[in-house]
Amino acid sequence: DLINANPDKAGALLCIGMDNLKYINDTFSREAGDEYILRASKIFWMFEASGGLASRLSGDEFALYLHGFENSKMALDTVLGFVKEQLNKYIFTIQGVSHKFRASIGVALYPDDTYFVDELIKYAGYTMYEVRRRNKGGIARFDSKIYSKSKEIFDKQMAFDSLIDEKQIHFAFQPIVDMKDGSIFGYEALMRPKIPEFSSPLDILDIAESQAKMLPLEKLTFEVLFKWMGDNYLSLNGKKIFFNIISDSFLSEIEMRHIHPNYKDILPHLVFEILESSTEDDDLIKNISAFRDKFNATIALDDYGIGHSNQYRLLNLNADIVKIDRFLVSDIHLNRDKRTMMEDIAAFCYSKDIKILVEGVEKPEELKICMQLGIDYVQGFYFAKPGFELTNPAAGYKSRLDSIV
Repeated sequence: DLINANPDKAGALLCIGMDNLKYINDTFSREAGDEYILRASKIFWMFEASGGLASRLSGDEFALYLHGFENSKMALDTVLGFVKEQLNKYIFTIQGVSHKFRASIGVALYPDDTYFVDELIKYAGYTMYEVRRRNKGGIARFDSKIYSKSKEIFDKQMAFDSLIDEKQIHFAFQPIVDMKDGSIFGYEALMRPKIPEFSSPLDILDIAESQAKMLPLEKLTFEVLFKWMGDNYLSLNGKKIFFNIISDSFLSEIEMRHIHPNYKDILPHLVFEILESSTEDDDLIKNISAFRDKFNATIALDDYGIGHSNQYRLLNLNADIVKIDRFLVSDIHLNRDKRTMMEDIAAFCYSKDIKILVEGVEKPEELKICMQLGIDYVQGFYFAKPGFELTNPAAGYKSRLDSIV
């Protein structure tokens, strides 16, 4: 509206990303972080006294816009003056410690950079992300040459924000087969994007990690899966749903209660898959163990058999199930070393009463080795590909096991 009223005037848009919010959340509390955001927003409100606009874009990101200047230089000088005067101060005190407002800021100018509002927001946001990546805590003006080189990455960053805000994910389900009788033990829930900007879950994870937004993605996956579970867990007839934990921040009971009111009924039906690398975090392991004991949840150690696998990690997590990565089972019938490794893992797990699930079984020869080693559960394309509808829980794969025997 400001631009439409005076299209011949110049303006400046600032995108501001708070740089130390995560530190305050982690060091003090989420409540302290909320108070920090609130106090920062009061600074931004002062911007409106000059006829500008102030808006919160997302959790730790704000936008400010000022319009009506004779040229872009005047607009830029004014907003830089505001930044220097208002943002260079201590705004928050907790437990006797004062915290300076720290932010990474990107600036885009109307009409020098673009005549279109959506592009103005995109350009300022892109510049802010670049400042966070290259010179955290600084301020920079939009540069079209740099933008043209990294537009694809930035478009994905913007798409990621839309994915989170609009909950644009769903789950495909792959059956997990019980080797005793070929029945379906459960299903692995595999995250899939609903928007074309992302070709795979790994694509989403790469952007989330680069933006330090693994926790919002974690919360979204919990929210979407818990809603599905709330609608379907009674019809599962005891079948388990395996679910990957994405970040190293295991959600608390309070957060799960906010996600779904029936969380206590849902949790016993879930198997939480913990990445092997996360087992080095003792605090995380304590939280997971306490969570399992309280809610009768099941814990699986994921991707075992790659990286620096060792028995200490198994003992540290005290997993109920170990998932063997498909690297070990792929063409295991042709590789004696892989079979020896699988035999060693199986012997240790059986001695500790830990169940074994082998991922990525695609060939009858691979399945036969799993049978010979006494593997408990398998999943893979040999039985079924992931699908958005559950394979009939009453169905089974006994005939396929019998054909191997």
